[in-house]
Amino acid sequence: MIERRKGIIVNVGSITALAPGPWAGAYSASKAALHALGDTLRLELRSFGINVVTVAPGGTKSNLGNSSAAKYDQIHDWKYYKQFEESMRARTNVSQGPGATSAEELANKVVASVLKKNPPAFLAYGQFSAILSMLYYAPLWVRDYFYRVVMKC
Repeated sequence: MIERRKGIIVNVGSITALAPGPWAGAYSASKAALHALGDTLRLELRSFGINVVTVAPGGTKSNLGNSSAAKYDQIHDWKYYKQFEESMRARTNVSQGPGATSAEELANKVVASVLKKNPPAFLAYGQFSAILSMLYYAPLWVRDYFYRVVMKC
């Protein structure tokens, strides 16, 4: 890409990197790291004609989400977390529920955006992307309230 002075790198992060909630710490942290890498690469590679786009999907129906739900079947072995089973299941189910974006719809949106003459540096799309984007800018007590009271976590 550098030799051609042209190219695009697309990193798929997550909207949870902006407003991480309970029961997804490692996932949210890994996506936040990917967002930071994308921000850095975008600046470093711009002078070579390479665009970097970070995609932050909201709730998207996927095999990852489905396999996440299956892990709770072994929760009887989780001495300290058993009391949170309902909340943990709800967290997983909400991202895979009826309002979740289909993977095909997300892919179509990403491809259309990335192929534009001037692709966006950041693309948030799908279920919960608007509310979690707003929570990113809100004071922490607002975010905590949202997860504790609204999401019952």
